[in-house]
Amino acid sequence: MKDSFFSRKVYQGLYSPVYRFAEFGDVGNYWIELSYICNRDDWQSVKGELGEPLDFDLRNEDGEKIFGEVEPEHFAELKLRGYVLGGIPEPEVDGDDESLVRARELYVYAPKREYIRYDSDVVPIWGLEDTDYATQTPITIGENAGHVQKTQFYDNCLLPVSDTTDFKTGDFVVGHFDCRFGAPTGATGTVIYYNDAWCEFGPAEIVRIDGNVLELKGAGASFPTQLDETYSQYENHSIYEDKQWYRILNGLVLGPNDYGYLNMTPTSGYLLKAYAKRAHKKRQRIIREKVSFHLSFPELPEIFVPQQQTGFEQTTISRYTTPTAAEWKAKIARNDWFVYAEPTVQFLPEANIYERRIRETPCV
Repeated sequence: MKDSFFSRKVYQGLYSPVYRFAEFGDVGNYWIELSYICNRDDWQSVKGELGEPLDFDLRNEDGEKIFGEVEPEHFAELKLRGYVLGGIPEPEVDGDDESLVRARELYVYAPKREYIRYDSDVVPIWGLEDTDYATQTPITIGENAGHVQKTQFYDNCLLPVSDTTDFKTGDFVVGHFDCRFGAPTGATGTVIYYNDAWCEFGPAEIVRIDGNVLELKGAGASFPTQLDETYSQYENHSIYEDKQWYRILNGLVLGPNDYGYLNMTPTSGYLLKAYAKRAHKKRQRIIREKVSFHLSFPELPEIFVPQQQTGFEQTTISRYTTPTAAEWKAKIARNDWFVYAEPTVQFLPEANIYERRIRETPCV
């Protein structure tokens, strides 16, 4: 026979905390489960609706406040969390005559924080073409400087400089030489000397660094191939011979009777880093997974891939992409992370809540 006393929710005992976030080391935030008894035939009408707020003034069958033993400070905190009815599990029969059911209800909320877990995964290491043209060091010129046009085994050239600290293998460099040359003029052939001519080589790739000597890829990679246009009309505005050029770099001093004396002679020089180039690859690296909970479907950040302005995705970051190489280096300096995999959202039906996971890895 139906008991009118149980035509409502008759709460049993006190509340039970559900430590859903304990897996992240957080037991300060928890969901709340309440238990009640009602008539089996009344359960559908009394169970309530998802999203209903938690009533903190509820009393149990003995007339005690369900939250009466909670410390005032913590009780105030609970009321601010915004608990809502998120789970209504199927009730269980209570009693021999099966006229009553024991039911539970789960009140949930989404903590306003992200839980972070560290792990490792295979992540993209973006290719990088870092245009510089600012980093420089003087090129050593003089007796026994150490310039080599062609090494014996590898057909590369050697370039001595003042400081190699800011250069790495794989960098592409440009060499600049300030030069002097003489131009005969007039009927008497009077020679006028010009000291502001210049010539350049490169870009050439650094393949090895030994002390203050850079090994550049390719025989004669440090031989100038570009000359200024200011004096292009003069006959001696040229390099007499490549072998002699290297001898001059190593300290050879020409006299007026030597071949090439009036041709361009380097007086000083400096090396510029043109750009550093790194190939795209994938490697096992540290990652962090940011987990958060939401009462409605959350926004999803886009996975990061370098792009051109047209939207085409690239595997190499350069001054033509978004971000540019300079912007990417700034991210590295700030220890920024980027989203390397598609974010995921899982709906938790037992709590009517969404769990979002975002995976990031450091910018390198």
